Amino acid sequence: MEILVPTSFDVSIFPHCDGSCRFIEDGTFVIATVVGPQHMSEKHQSHDPECGSFEIRCQVADRGALDRPLIERRIEENAASILNRTVDRKKFPRQVITLSILIVLNDGAATRLALNASVLALLDAAVPLLSIPLTVDY
Repeated sequence: MEILVPTSFDVSIFPHCDGSCRFIEDGTFVIATVVGPQHMSEKHQSHDPECGSFEIRCQVADRGALDRPLIERRIEENAASILNRTVDRKKFPRQVITLSILIVLNDGAATRLALNASVLALLDAAVPLLSIPLTVDY
């Protein structure tokens, strides 16, 4: 018998961000926020001026987790590999979008929930997307 795990999400949870999402499933809790597009700082000026820049940051809240840096890097890399092809960066030249992901609790589904929360936060911020990726477990 298959057990269904309750899933919930909320968007627009932080009014100071352009987009945000809280995604909870079983023992995993992820928050994603989007700021931008906004004008590029000097550190982003090396990018193609005809395309916007997309910055992703991930942080695991559990400071005691031994594999925290590895989890953060893996989630950033996975999100970047999918979302860099998804966000229509030509729609915001000379601008940057910052996506911040916070893993509050991780019961093994953080990577999947991080991507889903990120997509919902980007949609909440009205960032132009070429597609809408979705991750699931099977």
